[in-house]
This record gives sequence, structure tokens and C-alpha cells, in this order.
Amino acid sequence: MDPAFAEIYAKSKRAKSRRARKALQARLPQAEEGRKPSMIIYGHSPSLAVKEFLKDLTRLTSPHCKLFKKKNQISPFEQTGIQSFEFLSEKNDCPLFVFGDSLKKRPDTLTFGRLFSFQLTDMVELTIKSYSPIFEFAEKSNTFVSPGSKPYLQFNGDAFDGDVGFRMLKSLMLDFFGPSSSETMCLTTSNYVLSFFAIPATSKLPAMLAIRTYGVEQTPGMVDTMQAGQVPPLHLVEIGPSALLSINRTFTGDPDVVKKSYKLPPTHKTKRKNISHSFIPGQIEGRVHVQTQDIDALERKTRKGKALKGAEEILNRRAKEAKSLMKEGDSEGEDMDGGAYESDSGSFEGYNGSDGSGSDSDE
Repeated sequence: MDPAFAEIYAKSKRAKSRRARKALQARLPQAEEGRKPSMIIYGHSPSLAVKEFLKDLTRLTSPHCKLFKKKNQISPFEQTGIQSFEFLSEKNDCPLFVFGDSLKKRPDTLTFGRLFSFQLTDMVELTIKSYSPIFEFAEKSNTFVSPGSKPYLQFNGDAFDGDVGFRMLKSLMLDFFGPSSSETMCLTTSNYVLSFFAIPATSKLPAMLAIRTYGVEQTPGMVDTMQAGQVPPLHLVEIGPSALLSINRTFTGDPDVVKKSYKLPPTHKTKRKNISHSFIPGQIEGRVHVQTQDIDALERKTRKGKALKGAEEILNRRAKEAKSLMKEGDSEGEDMDGGAYESDSGSFEGYNGSDGSGSDSDE
């Protein structure tokens, strides 16, 4: 584990309350991450276009962002600026940031960055060429954009898979607006689309990024069509903001830190054996292995009630009486046998039911 996270893990073990322990454990790496919080930072002298862009970005990413209204004199691509971003990230527990400033040599600049283990991994600088804020589409955008809503992201252009700067931008936008792994659209929870267009560089113009925001307008009968299992026709309406940005500079951090950021944290879940999923959704079937049991020993260990104990005593007493009667009957039979058998003479003497004279005569 990284030293920075090892310290947090040690603190979570020493935490006195459950609330503090959960807050510290939430800062550790997760196997499945949700939407990451971001910092929106104003520079020393931001222009009007930069202020409007950061204000609209706050509205789109709310409540997963922290807005720093105080002006900060930071040079993003210098060592002091990198240290400032790392300090703010650790203090506010935000792995993403956007920094906006406007200087004489670099006017209307926006810097998107990402950190891992509170160390900078990648950063892209953009320049605003043209921008249309949300308030220009106020009547339409209020019905589509709401706090906490998750947009659908669309990336148009082959440069997003080939160019280094566009690939970095695509990864950053996916982190800013939430992981989007679904291939289907749920129109009841998300009803607007952020579309990004990659314009490759030419001999006269630098690489450009065009951003457009569209709302999914519901048409009459749209809900009935969805309930019937059919795909309804979608009508997209531009709701703002829209921007045209040029890519200036990129930054990549320490390769070892970047390599660590791609590793998944170890899961401490024990492997469950002899478990299978039923055809019924949500039902799990398990197989239990039981050792051979001694029924007699189980009867001795079980606790019996008074009624069972009384019945058992009566049965034992009756069994003893029956045994004693059988023994008495055997001893009386041995006393009645008083004669002997002679094999040579073929005669037999013994009890014949008379008075012992050996002959039956009538007097």
C-alpha cells in the first residue's frame, strides 16, 4: 500500500468513533469508485469568460464539487504550482481540479488536472476561443439541468483514440462527469447530453475541442412507447453551455505514480464456496456439508421436558418388572423338573401330575 494511504489506514484503525472510522476509510482506494469530487479554483486575474465557464461547470458538477472563490496566484506548470495543487487536494480530499486564469501571455486559460495519492498524474491546459454560457439558454436549460443529474457523454472523432492530448482529455471528462459504463439510456434520470468534438491540428490551427450541450426533449406518447418496449424518437435541443477550446500544453507526472494509479486495490472479501445463483433473480442457492452424527449421543445431549422424563421412567420401570418376572418363571421351571432319563432301560421317572404313586386308580 502507498505510504500516504497506509497512514490513513493506520489512523482508521485508531479512530475512536464509528463516524471518524468511516470517513477515513472512504479516503482509501476503492475497487468500484463512484463520482469523484473536484475543486474549482479561481486564479489571480480570471477574465469574464473564465468566470462564466467555471460558474457553469460548478452547476453541471454540483454537488460533487468545491468552489474556491478566493483568488489564488498559482502557476500550474511550475513546481510551486504543482505543490499547491497537491496541498489543496490532500486538505479537501479531491482528486480532480480545474484552475482558471487569464494572463497577458496566456489569456483565458483553463487547466484540468488529476491526482492520485495526492500526487499529480496528468494535466491539460486549454484556451477559450469562444464561449456561450448557460444564461443565454436560460429558458431551456432550467428544465433539463438540475443538481446531481448525470449527463450522457458523447465523444466524436478518431483523435480521442489516437492523439495523446485528446486521450487525456477524454479520461479527464469521464472522471469529472462520472463513470459511464452503461450502453443504454434512462431518460427518467438523465435528460441531457454532453457532446465533445475532436478537431485535429493542422499546419495553421492548433488542435481544438468543441463542447455542446443538448437536452432530450420528451415528445407526446414517449412514455407509452417506452412502456411498450420500443425505442422512442429522441429530439435534442441545444441548452448550453457551448465552447470552443484549443489544446496548449499537457503534463504527465511520475511514471511510478501513474503506474500505481492503474492498479486495483486488493479486495478483502472471502471466497464463498458451494454457492450457485438460481434462475430467479436475486435468489442464491447454497450447499451445506454436514458430518455424520451419532443419534444416541445427540439424544443424551438434548434437554428433555418433565413429561418426557416421566414417561421414560415409567417405561424403564415396566421393563425391569418384566425382566424380574421372566427370571422368576425360569427358576420355578427348574424346580419342577425332578426326574432323570435313562437311555439303556428306556424308562423315565418324573412328575406325572398325580400324588407321586406312579399309577392312576379310582377309589
